[in-house]
Amino acid sequence: MQSDVKTFRRFGAGQYLYFLFIKKCMLLFVVLTLVSLIPITYNRIAGTAYAPTAWGVHVAFAKATIGAHTASASNQY
Repeated sequence: MQSDVKTFRRFGAGQYLYFLFIKKCMLLFVVLTLVSLIPITYNRIAGTAYAPTAWGVHVAFAKATIGAHTASASNQY
């Protein structure tokens, strides 16, 4: 059921603008997702706060956050 947004023009300006807005929002969220992968990847690689802990799903999620960095003076990135 894929359709071009321009086909909604025949139903009026409201429907056309709504679906155009939804299409632009989807594109915006895809771009924001791609941009946010950069700091998530950096935190995952450079974060050392969870290095000595056992591996698990909860540790993998925690390494992707800003909490993966320790506050010691020798470990400032």
